[in-house]
Amino acid sequence: MALRFTRAALMTGVAVLLAAAAEAQPLGTFSWQLQPFCNVVTVNLTQQGAVYTMDGFDDQCGAPQRAALVGLATPNADGSIAVGLNIVTAPGGRGVQVAAVFTLPSASGTWSDSAGNAGTFAFGASTGGSPRPAPTVSGSAIALGSISAQHLTPGTIGAGQINPGQVQARVGGTCAHGQALRGVNPDGTFVCTDALTTVEDLANRVGWHPSVAIGTDGLPVISHMDQTAGAVRVTYCGNAACTAGNTSTTVDDTPSTVGYYTSIAIGTDGQPVISHQDTTAGALRVTHCGNAACTNSNTSTTVDDPVNTVGAFTAVAVGADGLPVISHFDVTARTLRVTHCGDRVCGAGNVSTTVDDPLNQVGSDTAIAIGADGLPITSHRDLAAGALRVTHCGNVACTAGTLSTAVDDPSNFVGYSTSIAVGSDGLPVIAHLDADADALRVAKCGTRTCQ
Repeated sequence: MALRFTRAALMTGVAVLLAAAAEAQPLGTFSWQLQPFCNVVTVNLTQQGAVYTMDGFDDQCGAPQRAALVGLATPNADGSIAVGLNIVTAPGGRGVQVAAVFTLPSASGTWSDSAGNAGTFAFGASTGGSPRPAPTVSGSAIALGSISAQHLTPGTIGAGQINPGQVQARVGGTCAHGQALRGVNPDGTFVCTDALTTVEDLANRVGWHPSVAIGTDGLPVISHMDQTAGAVRVTYCGNAACTAGNTSTTVDDTPSTVGYYTSIAIGTDGQPVISHQDTTAGALRVTHCGNAACTNSNTSTTVDDPVNTVGAFTAVAVGADGLPVISHFDVTARTLRVTHCGDRVCGAGNVSTTVDDPLNQVGSDTAIAIGADGLPITSHRDLAAGALRVTHCGNVACTAGTLSTAVDDPSNFVGYSTSIAVGSDGLPVIAHLDADADALRVAKCGTRTCQ
């Protein structure tokens, strides 16, 4: 290498150094290999008074980016030369400290660094080897924001240097046709799902007021409204994810506009039963399917049609007696109403009862479940108080013994879009919307009746 001078030149330079000349002057350019590693340091030695400085670079074993260094050379009493170097592998970095001692005339000696490496300080050598290991630094020793892109040699940090529990690996991958991206794993691979599928997309506006149940065959069946036609449609899925083999059927299409507020349950005969509102007549209507897919022999019946407008916010369940029971909102009276069917298809013997009629306006946003005691329990909203209310029926038809209670009445308006289920402990749990906070609330009852 052109920059490497001979031992004789170094000895001459050192002799000048020992003479402690008063004026600054360059003494030469010299190189050492940090054996057993392939790193070669090349320095310019300059005397300025009693100070002997070094500046140059570590060739990083021929890497595209060299590491700058500065240092001092000091003669010892025994005639050896002590060298101290600071090698900075990136701009602005703290660097690695290298301490070396060599003797003349060989100009070689030993070295060690602050990273714990050590070996032979070999003058003028370049015998190869592996790169000198970089120091490791604990996270607590790194000041927040002290490391930026300029401190990192391109390509030095890869998947092997990161903790995937704390740092997201490079994101890459694909999802198969028909799948949707659900998330990204810590290693950067995609999480794909088959569960996002458009199951019906007509020229008509369909999919309004949807409700889903799982049939006795394990397949989803969905009731929804064809808003353009003012009709009820049912989509029966061809597999558990509804990704193929789906069939959609109009199950109720009268001259009136029907299909608002659909709710679906599976009857004891294994066939779907759907409650919905006839908005033209202001009545409650029930459609009973003739088979699991609702593709034929469906029957629809108006089950509650008083003078008042009823049938809003319908919710259907199958009672302990095997008959459908439906909660709904009396829009005119602002009360909660329950209709109990007289048979499995709701074709005859239906009984409708106003089950909650306080001074406040109640009964919207209804949901219904069958309690652990076999009796219907309904969640709904107190419109005046902005509270969540629960009504527990005294018999399977809700014709007597009903008890109603405000179970959540904060300062905010709550009780919107209620949904009720009965936990494994036999106690009702209700999800609902806090409209003021745009937040989800859950009320857990302390008794089966929520009293």
